[in-house]
Amino acid sequence: MFAGALGGPAQFAGAGGTARINDATVNQAQGVLTGPQLDALRQLQQEQEAQAQLAKAMRNQFAPPPNSGSTATPAPKITPKPPAAPGGG
Repeated sequence: MFAGALGGPAQFAGAGGTARINDATVNQAQGVLTGPQLDALRQLQQEQEAQAQLAKAMRNQFAPPPNSGSTATPAPKITPKPPAAPGGG
C-alpha cells in the first residue's frame, strides 16, 4: 500500500528487514491514517531513529581504532605431514 512512500518495495534496511519510516512516508500516510495511527507511525519512526543511533554507538564502542592494525593473534600455519611410505614407516 505504501510501497511508493517507502521508496519502492525493494527499499528495506535494518535488522529483520523492516522498512525505514521516513518523513515522506509519514506525509503520504496523512491522507489515509487516522490521528492515533499517525501518532503511532511517528512513534515507530522515533524508535527506529533511536535504534539506529544505538547501533552506531555500539559499532563505535566496539570497533578497533582506525589505523591500529589488527590486535588479533594470527592463526598458526599448519603443514600437513606427508603420507607414510608403503610398507611401514
